[in-house]
Amino acid sequence: MYPLRLLFLFLLLLPLSLLSGCAKRYWDTTLEEEETAVLAEVIHEMQEADKACPQNFDAEVKAFLKTPTEKIGVQGYLQLRSPSYLKFVLSNPLGQPMFILASNGDMFQSLDMTVRRHIRGSIRSLGVRNNIPLIIMYGDWYGFFTARLPKRPITVKKIYRNGEEENIWVELPESISLEGTPEYTYVSVDPLKHRVLGYLFLDDRGDTIAEISYSEPVAPGDRCEIRKQIYIKELPWDSEISLELDAVQTDMQLSKEDFILPVPKDFSKQLHP
Repeated sequence: MYPLRLLFLFLLLLPLSLLSGCAKRYWDTTLEEEETAVLAEVIHEMQEADKACPQNFDAEVKAFLKTPTEKIGVQGYLQLRSPSYLKFVLSNPLGQPMFILASNGDMFQSLDMTVRRHIRGSIRSLGVRNNIPLIIMYGDWYGFFTARLPKRPITVKKIYRNGEEENIWVELPESISLEGTPEYTYVSVDPLKHRVLGYLFLDDRGDTIAEISYSEPVAPGDRCEIRKQIYIKELPWDSEISLELDAVQTDMQLSKEDFILPVPKDFSKQLHP
């Protein structure tokens, strides 16, 4: 299971249930109904504008984990197709594939080259077996990695603001955890620049599960630009993960079939329903 655990570690899937983060204060004001309605229209306009952006990309990726006691880095190759198709190839220092994970947002496949094993199963099973919050497992992966809003239409009910800051936090529909308790996703938006600033995941106690932020865009006027650096903070034990994207391509068309892994004949097969 080592390659699988290592992969999760660097794709936002650190086994977060081992220790909850603290309750950090991100806002202090709930906006009134009238202002919420105005900003909800901004969110709708942003989603409409996102439709003109590329809906898939691939890139080389370097990932780094920093904890109070160690620093770890891995490298690989990432492909994404909106909203939640993902394929990640974990490579050794020579660039040879060690482990491949592919998912369509509902089912997953993995190929472990070190033990010549293929595993297929549901995303929920993957979360249950690895203590991964379902709110992340079933999230909009393309939005997380590209600093975009989720593709599905957002019904805005609550919006929050911290003091006089222009940036707002939009509450998305809740999810149910492995323990049956609610978990919450919030997206931070600059409504003046129509830009996503980050994502926040909280448990039912208001404790932080994870927080995602991004590097500043190189071309601020290009809303479709893929940010080259992604930061995941507020993790257990004061851990942080950073992802660096390189050789990003968005001019290709990835199909659903690109996220299906052919199984080599000499690989053993396992099913995780």
